[in-house]
Amino acid sequence: MFVPFYREDKILTQKPFLDYEVQFNLFHCISQGKELTALKTIDNNSIALQNPGHPMWLWINESLEKSTIDKIINSLVS
Repeated sequence: MFVPFYREDKILTQKPFLDYEVQFNLFHCISQGKELTALKTIDNNSIALQNPGHPMWLWINESLEKSTIDKIINSLVS
């Protein structure tokens, strides 16, 4: 379900993430880290970012159905 997220991806500057950008503006800082674990779903409705030694941050488009959100979380956990 998750694929690599690259700095060159425009996901942080496009909808649906833009609707949540103020709450998740830390994603811009995290994505600039030298070492980065960066994942996104193919449909760009979820982003997971982490710098070494820090907790992973997860954004999920809240307009998705609960069952879809649960699948995204379970996929990331596994």
